[in-house]
Amino acid sequence: MSGCSTEPCKHMTPSGHAYQIIESVAGSLIDLGFYDDDESFQRELLSKLVDVCCQGVTAAGLDKYHEKVLAMPESEQPEGPIHYGVISLMRCIYALRSDRFGNSTEAWNYVIEARFYADAILSQRCDVHAVKQSRTAVAKSGSKARHESSPHAEVKPLVRSAWAEWRGGAVSYRSTAAFCRDVVKQYPVIADPRTVARWVAEWDGQ
Repeated sequence: MSGCSTEPCKHMTPSGHAYQIIESVAGSLIDLGFYDDDESFQRELLSKLVDVCCQGVTAAGLDKYHEKVLAMPESEQPEGPIHYGVISLMRCIYALRSDRFGNSTEAWNYVIEARFYADAILSQRCDVHAVKQSRTAVAKSGSKARHESSPHAEVKPLVRSAWAEWRGGAVSYRSTAAFCRDVVKQYPVIADPRTVARWVAEWDGQ
């Protein structure tokens, strides 16, 4: 249930659209962290809404509930995705029932309303993905910038040049450890000969 597209098939029945919208709402609410998986979504929300519809709650009653929620202080309102999810899913249930009894016009009206609320949740889901991607890009960029501006990054090319001269025979050292110690003396910012040893191993392996 990933992605941000819920384009319907033009030849789908009202029931087909309703099932597609239910899947979209489930995917969005799971992706936003309200439910762990399809099973918990169906158990904790969808099945309860089916029971509510079976108890005789009408679309008009649902509209009154929606108006009541919107009239509440913002701090007391249920979270937007859940509220819109309830409205959308109930409309889908009504659409399925109307389609089953042959009232396709009524079913289509419910489908259109259900998709409106489902798309509102989908929009929030896509916004969350965009924010996550942006934060990841910024974090990667910051990490790269920190690496490139570090003192080690500045002297590493100079050390590589010294390594190339050593390996090419222009200068000689009794051992790798001796080379590393000498480099640290030349570039105290490195501080630890083990850093130079890692670079030597890296370059020797190329």
